This record gives sequence, C-alpha cells and structure tokens, in this order.
Amino acid sequence: ITVCMAWGNENGKDRTAGMYQIFTDINSVRFYGFSQAKANLGSTDPFAEACERGLYDVEYEGKEIFDIVIVDEAQDFSSSFLRVCFSMLRRPKRIAYAYDEMQNVRSQPLPPPEEIFGYGDNGMPVAGIFEDSADITLGGCYERPHAILSGRMRWLLGYTGSNQRARLAWFRCLRILRCGAPWDMKSLTDAWTSESASLWEELCLAGWKSRLA
Repeated sequence: ITVCMAWGNENGKDRTAGMYQIFTDINSVRFYGFSQAKANLGSTDPFAEACERGLYDVEYEGKEIFDIVIVDEAQDFSSSFLRVCFSMLRRPKRIAYAYDEMQNVRSQPLPPPEEIFGYGDNGMPVAGIFEDSADITLGGCYERPHAILSGRMRWLLGYTGSNQRARLAWFRCLRILRCGAPWDMKSLTDAWTSESASLWEELCLAGWKSRLA
C-alpha cells in the first residue's frame, strides 16, 4: 500500500513522494517542480500542464505498477492528473476518486469519466461508473459531529444560559444538531429567527463580549 501526495518532490521518498513524481521516476521522464512547470510550461495551472507533458513524453502509455488507485478530494485536481494515475494501473485498471464540487478550489467542474479517460478502439469509454454505484447523501454531518458544531455555535453566539429566550432557541437548535440527524443551514436559521430580532442583537453582543473577555 502506498499513501502519498499528488505532486511530490523530485527524488522524493516516503512523506515527500507523490503520484506524479512516481510516474516520472518509473517512466524516466522529466520531473517538473512548481517553479519549473510555471517557467517552462507557461500555464496558470502548472501541475495540470506538468502531468499532461509527462503523459505526452510517454506517448500516453506509461508503466503499470498499481492494482488500484484511490484519489481523495479529486475536485482539486485536473483531468491530466487523474490520467497519470490511470496510466499506472494494471488491468482491469480500477480507479476510484471522491470529490465534492462544492469545495472546488479550481473553479472548474470535474468532467465525466468518458471525457477524462477517453474511448477505446471499440468506441466504448475506457472507464466508467460501476452499474451498482450511486451518489449517497449522508443523513448527518460525521466530519463535524454534534459536540463540535454545538460548541462552536455556542462560543460564536456567546450563549451563557442566563437569557431564558436564548436558552429556548438554543435547545431548539440542539434538537436539529443532534448526533446523526439531518440538518441544514435553513433549519438552523429558522430555529433562531423564530425568536425576535432583538435576541439576535443580544446574542451577537454577548458573543463579542465573550471573545474580548
């Protein structure tokens, strides 16, 4: 099992290794660091251009060393990086990439698999989505559980329990934020704005005072 970053350093090993760097090593092609890629490839997306140049140098047929590749936060990577990963896969070439386009720092949507990996000689997509796969919407926020969310909100709004109306509104939010329960910003906003606007003013003022204390 190899766990590594995306880019890596030239001659990198262990924690400094990267998928692109591994690709250039096993295929004996030039490695481009950030400064080199930006200066020589002249792009606003140096990593994408470095990956594309590497694929071009091996004529899109690199050495295959992995049985499966899993890419996390794929929305932050270019199609050329995913193709670099794909090129290093042994057949049947299994790649899984998880992404959330709502967190995309590239301001570009991730293309569909057939656009990323292309088509074979038979006219069929080289890669696609498994027939039994489906998008899954989680019913709760497991990355930021109830204790963290409620603690942050309590600190932000400066709730100390001395205000009865604030206490009632707070517990309404706690019911929404209970561990594993579905919630969204609208439900939280509705819970708070059901109280008077003056309560918001009191809570915000108390929040600033608690942070300045």
